[in-house]
Amino acid sequence: MTPKVLTLFVFLAEIASCSHGPDYGVRDSKLQMTSQSLTNELKGSGQYQGVQPSTLDSKYQVLSAKNGSQYFMQDEKVVSSSRSPRVEERPLIYWREYFKGKNYRESELKAEDDVHAHRIPLLQLNCDQLGMGVIYDSEKDSVVRVFFYAH
Repeated sequence: MTPKVLTLFVFLAEIASCSHGPDYGVRDSKLQMTSQSLTNELKGSGQYQGVQPSTLDSKYQVLSAKNGSQYFMQDEKVVSSSRSPRVEERPLIYWREYFKGKNYRESELKAEDDVHAHRIPLLQLNCDQLGMGVIYDSEKDSVVRVFFYAH
């Protein structure tokens, strides 16, 4: 491989990593929106599915979108959200690398937090510094949910 071809290859690889690296679309811009603004936005895009009280904590309302995202609202503000992981985000190693150099903690989900109603040991990896975390299947090291919260 000639130096020019190698340089071009490295340059293209850098561009690709910048546009699709861990920061690509990872934060949820809907945090702190009013529930009415979010409802209007989702209805306008055809993604609105409905609102119901949270089964985990009565002080929250859960707004669901057709794409599987959920938004948790308290006092008319979106305080947290969750979504399914993208394909590249499913391996736990992706998130361990993403959180590298940051303070994060690991904890087991309590039985009442088990939103899937099965007994696969689900663990949670939280990074308060970034205001986000993941829930993963500890048997497969596979992420099942990505969540964000105001920090």
